[in-house]
Order: sequence, then C-alpha cells, then structure tokens
Amino acid sequence: MRPQTPRWINRLLLWYCNPIYANEIAGDLEELFELWVQESGPRKARWRYAWNALLFIRMYNSRFGQNSNVMNPFYNISHYLKLSLRNLQRFKVFHAGNIIGMAFGLGVSLLILVHVDRELGYEKHISEHEQIYRISTHQEWAKSSVILAEKLSEFFPQMNSIARFARYSSGMSIVSTKQAQTTAMDIFQADSTVFSIFDVQLTIGSDKPLTRPNTAVLSESLVQRLFGDESAIGQIIEINDGQELEVVAVFKDLPATSHLKIDVLLSMDTFYANTPPDWVNNPGWMVMYTYVKTRPEVTYDELRSAMLDFQKFYIPEEYWDEYGNNYFEVMPLTEIHLKSHRIQEMGENSDMTYVIIFGSLALFILLIAAVNFVNIFTAIGLRRVRELGVRKLVGAARSNLIMQLQIESMLSSLIAAGAAIGLAIALLPWYNQAMGMQVTVAIFLAPSYLLMLFGVAILIGFLSGLYPALLVTAQDPLQTVTRNESPQSTISYFRKALIVLQFSLSLFVFIGGVVIWEQLRFIEAQDLGYDKESVLAIKTYGDLRERFHDQHQQIKHQISSIPGVKGVGRTSNLVGEQLSYETFNFAEEPAELEGTINMIWTDESFLATMGIALIEGENFRKLDTGIAFLVNESMAQALGGEVVGKFARWRDEQGPIVGVINDFHHYSLKNAIEPTVLAYRPEWASQWLVRIEQSNVPNNLQELESLVKATSPNSFFISEFLEARVARLYKGEQHMLGLVGILTSLALIISCVGLLGVASVEIRRRIKEVSIRKVLGASPVHVMGILSKQFAIMTIIALIVALPASIWFAQYWLANFDLQVGLKFSVFMVPTVLVCLTILAVVFAQSIPLLRKNPGMALRKE
Repeated sequence: MRPQTPRWINRLLLWYCNPIYANEIAGDLEELFELWVQESGPRKARWRYAWNALLFIRMYNSRFGQNSNVMNPFYNISHYLKLSLRNLQRFKVFHAGNIIGMAFGLGVSLLILVHVDRELGYEKHISEHEQIYRISTHQEWAKSSVILAEKLSEFFPQMNSIARFARYSSGMSIVSTKQAQTTAMDIFQADSTVFSIFDVQLTIGSDKPLTRPNTAVLSESLVQRLFGDESAIGQIIEINDGQELEVVAVFKDLPATSHLKIDVLLSMDTFYANTPPDWVNNPGWMVMYTYVKTRPEVTYDELRSAMLDFQKFYIPEEYWDEYGNNYFEVMPLTEIHLKSHRIQEMGENSDMTYVIIFGSLALFILLIAAVNFVNIFTAIGLRRVRELGVRKLVGAARSNLIMQLQIESMLSSLIAAGAAIGLAIALLPWYNQAMGMQVTVAIFLAPSYLLMLFGVAILIGFLSGLYPALLVTAQDPLQTVTRNESPQSTISYFRKALIVLQFSLSLFVFIGGVVIWEQLRFIEAQDLGYDKESVLAIKTYGDLRERFHDQHQQIKHQISSIPGVKGVGRTSNLVGEQLSYETFNFAEEPAELEGTINMIWTDESFLATMGIALIEGENFRKLDTGIAFLVNESMAQALGGEVVGKFARWRDEQGPIVGVINDFHHYSLKNAIEPTVLAYRPEWASQWLVRIEQSNVPNNLQELESLVKATSPNSFFISEFLEARVARLYKGEQHMLGLVGILTSLALIISCVGLLGVASVEIRRRIKEVSIRKVLGASPVHVMGILSKQFAIMTIIALIVALPASIWFAQYWLANFDLQVGLKFSVFMVPTVLVCLTILAVVFAQSIPLLRKNPGMALRKE
C-alpha cells in the first residue's frame, strides 16, 4: 500500500494559507514526501513532511487579511469619496433630482419640526411647571369665581400657592403718561404670587410688587415705548384715561412659548377697590383665571380625585345632584395651549389636532423623499450593472462595492441636508408671515436641530442605499457584462411596495388638502347672519367715550353726513370678542334658566348697521328709562317659543322682549350658535360701527379720524374692519391651508421625480422587447399599454390603500366644526384623477423617445 501524507497537516495548510500558496506548498511537499519515503521510510517521511509544512505557515502566505488594505485606514474612504464624487458628476441629472427631492423633504420637515417643537414647548421654561394647574368651572369656562382661591386655600393644605388674573380691559387699550401714549392689548389685575409661580423676572423696581392698591408693573417692551431710556419707577400712568396708577416694577417680556400674553399687571387690591362686595362674594360671577401650584408629591390624578371632595365643600348641598362630579376642571399648565378651548380663554390657543396633522405631514414628506431616494438610487445602480460586473470580475470584493455605493448614498443625503438648511432659511419669512411667528435663522443652527438633521440624513442615506447596493452587487457579473442588463425581468416586489407607498402617501396628502380647502371655502360661503362687508368698528375710551356718549345724537348725525356712510350703530362687543354671560328669564318665572346666556348691549341702530334681520316683533326704540331686550332664535326656543311682549328679568331689572332676531355667528363657525340676548343699553356700548361704501373707504377713514381728533384731540383713532376680525377667527385653519397646499404640491413633485427615475430605468431595460414588438407590427398604443401596465396596477393598489385612510382623516378633521361640508364624491375623485393623470404623463413622457426610436438601430446596438 502506498504511504499517505498526514491529513491533519494538510487540513491546517488549507485552512491557514491563501489558496494560491496552499496548492503550491502541498504539491512541492508531495514530491519531497516520495523521496523521503525512499530514503528513510514512511514514518520518518511523515515527520519530515509535517515539520516542513509547519515551516511554511508564515504571515506572508496567510489567507487572513489578504483582501484588507494594510495601509492608512482612511485611504479606502478617501478613495470611495473620490469615486462617489465622480459618479455624482457622471449621473448628474439623476443625482440632482435625488438630492433636490431629499433636500425638500428634509428642509420642510426641519421647518415643521421647529414648529411642532415650539408648540409642544409651551410653559416648559417655567421651573416646576408640572406642579401648576388651572382650575376652571363646569360651564366650560376658563374663568372661575373670585372667592374660589380663598376656598381652595382653606381646603387644600397640599397647595403651595395660588395665583389669579382678572382682565382689566378687553381689546386694545391706551396707556398714557404726561409725555407719551401707546397701545396695549393685554392688561390684567393679578395676585403678587404670579411672579413666583410663573417665574416672571423683575428687572427693576420693588421685589414685592402688586401689594398696594393703584400700583402697576409694566413689561420691558411697553416701558421702552412709553419712557424710552428714562426710568419708569415711580412714574404715573393712566389706562384709557382712567385712574392714575404708579409704576413700581418692570418685568422681562414673557417668552413667546407662554399662553400668558401680558403688557401690564395691576395689583389685585385695585380690583377689590373698584368692585362691589356682593359681586366679589358671588360664586357665580366668573371673572378670575385661577392657578394653583401643588407640592411635588401631589400628582394630577390625586388632585382631580381631591376636587370631588372639594366640590361638596364649595357647592351647597341642594346643587350636588345638579352639578354631579364635573363642576371643576383641573387643567395642567403645559396642556392649556394645545388642549384648552374653553369659553373666555386668556388668549388665543392653538390645537393639538394641528400639531398632529403638521407632524404627520412632515413624516409623510420625509417618507416620500426617502422612498424617492431609494427608487432613484436603485435606478442609478441598475444603470451601472456592467461597470460593477467588470469590477467584480477583476477581483473586487462585494463588500467593497457595497461600501462604495453606501458612501455614495450617504454623501448624496449629506449634501441634501446642507441644502435643506438653506431651503428652511429661505422659507422662514413665508413661515413667519403665514403662521404669525417670530422664528429667527439662528434656531436652525442650534446643535440639537443640526445633530438631528444630519443624523436623520445619514440614517436615510444608509438605509436607502443598502437595498440598491445589495440588489446590484448580487447580480451575476458574467451575465451583466455580456448582456449589459440586470437579470431581473420585472421590478422587484420590494420596489413595487415602495412605489405603492409613495403613491399612497401622495394621494393621502392631496385628498387631505382638498378636504381642508373645501371646508374652509364652505365656511367662507356660509351666511353668518350679518353682513360683515365694509363695516368699520371704532373703539371709544376715556374722554373720547364720554364725549361720544354725551353727544351721541350729534356724533351720529356728523358721521351719517359723511358721503359714503350707510349706517351708524353701537355695540358693547365686536364679533369674536368674549361676551358677558348673564342669567336671564321671564320675570314671572321663579327660577332662572339652567346655565347662562350671552349678553350684548346695543343701541337702536345696531341691527340695521350689522344687517341682522328682525324675524318677529319690533326693533329697539329710543328709551329714556328702563331696558328692553331682543333675543335670537335659539334664545326664543330656549324660552319656549312665544316670547314677544313678555317681560324678562336680568340682574335686578325687568324689561320687555320686543322682538326676535335671526341667529348670527358671533364666534367661529366651529362653535354652535348659543342663546344670545341684545339689551338696549347704549351707554354700555363703547364700540361704534360705521357701514361705508367700499369705493369710499380711504376718504371715509380720514374723515372719521378727523372727527375723533376734533372731538377728543388727545385720543387715539382705534379702528378695525369686521372682515379682518372674522378672518382672524379662522387664522389657524388658514395657516394650515397654506402649509398643506405647499406640502401637497411638494409631495407630488417629489413623487414625480421618483417615478421619473423608476420609469426611465424600467423602459430602458425593455428596449429590446419593445423593438421586437414594433418589428412584428405592434402599434404605439399597444406598446404604450404594455409599458404602463405595471404602473397602472401599482396605482390601483395605492388607491385601495389611500382612499380609506383619506376618508378617516376627512371625518376626523371635520369633527372640529359644528357646520361641516359634506364628503362629496368629487373631493376624492378629483385628486385621484389628477394623480393618475400625473403618473400617466410621466410614464408617457419617458416612453415617447423609445416609441420614436428606429427598432432596427436599437436591435443592432443590443
């Protein structure tokens, strides 16, 4: 039997050595082994074979590390970057579309992220904000009674402190000194505890302000307008030509992310000095915004549970069954801005619904951009199969090719991230104007946002480039080199799923934008119950108010004599302003209506000036004494229907109900019309309404201002058209409409760019097939149908996915409105048809060059 070499050493050689060296070593040792057997026998020959084999196990012939670059580790990266830059230039059209699509996706997402982060950050600047709550009443009011704070202090030992605000003047007010005058919107009377609870920083003056009557604390911005560089401490100011107030301190302007909008704070002692004691002690007089700060160990759930016991302490026993367990609402401070929509809020709040929609839009845009990135990068990779196949044949490892494609993908996404910052900065002026914000460029350079932006870009680049890299490098190099095409006959299921997702998101965003637009157009077309066109409101205050009231007949005559003026009336509240809630019922009824009703004080010309129709009875007549009432249809129904001629009781007065007017929308159309009473009380109506012809607006404004100055030379001419006030009621919806419109267009553009890349590669791959069909007599329409078939199928699947989601969103969105536009068939059909036509147009545009090409030339090239 022929002697055999030791197997264990052969296995060791094959395992350790590079295959090229291992075969040579094994062959040489086999020849030597035969000589050694003849010289010294099989046993010694095996030992000599093993020893010599071990001598060949050296570093230079090891199979490990042969494919790794032992030079500078950054060499490969720099090499891949150079190749990536060359490929970016080589396929510049595809890469430009890819980078632009990703830049728009990242830029818009960054802008919306800043917006959402700002909305969610309200009150977060306050230390221990999680321990602060607002206590409101069961009547869906944001306000509460004056005595509530005292009762809370008695009942709750776990409360550290309580602070209250009471609005001093609604709307715009005039703050004046001996030297200057300016306007202020937000003036409140407040407890001194507001400074510690809300971290209001005092910059100058008393460290314990608001502890004396007739004292005021001003914001820095108001002080600058009134006093300039002069010290404000000790100065005397007047509000609407009222009582004199001493400035005792100045506070730093509150952050924009606070629901408290304050220009002036007056001491609470001032409130008590000017308020009758029976009003102060009335638990039904809701005038205060009451905030409490609890001890750290008290949770929200514990406080809510304790409020149930407090109700029995606060409410007389005979009302327990009527009010149940829902008399008080405990609202965390950080939720007020987005979740509180109660009657008479301190200021205009936003809505969590908008934040969710904006955040979802940002996510959808980012997903569409990422899918677009994958599709286009895959298209670029499939056009490079021959190049990559040649590189594999000459020894390039698959891992190196994957790394190169990954670096190329991440480089594109990083370039897009840089462009996204420029895009966000370019869109910032539009954003500030549309959303009423004051965001600066510096916010985009904040480390947190930059880190998030580039982190997301790298992640998208890595994940987006991974699939194309694995797909392209997995192809058989011999087949790709010889045939110059990918061996796949159709678009893979994964890529089809991505295209379906892209189409679905685009259609969903498109339909959502149409729903929002239709609802807002429906609201604008609604009959508000009055004519808002060309009605100018002039606010009177102080000396101007007294003179206008004392000379009201003369003033009315002077205004009516101005050419172009078609009506003059007075009211206590303009559209959208918070109304007074009063108790009201028939004089002969022993009990009052459940809850309270809206009350507006007007004169006899209010209906005609506003264009409000009188349905039954008669209008106000000039009354020397007493009071009279007009009720809207909702109020008449609440009173039983037949109300004209009956006497009603309001506070301590009685008067006849002289007529019924049509329902009109004082608040937004999102709110239902509530029972409302117009009371004849001209002396309480400080807003003068003037209806003027549209063509005479500039001249009429000048003449009205001259009349105001002639009547009271030191007064401001404060005026506003009702159309502007009505528009502000839907400011949030208008902001959303503009943003959704841009995002919808952007989503469609990005989707079209992605579809363009996919269609280009798919049609190019089928050149030979189309040429053969044309040679055999296929018509252009038939060929076009074949090329469009798979895109049509994907579009149908996208419709099946997107339409139910769109219907759900439409119902969710419309639930915010009391008056809703119907979900018409056209709302879904028009966007669907437009998206389908867009897809068809892109595929058709890519197919035209192929259909025009000479099939013989195409087959010869193939």
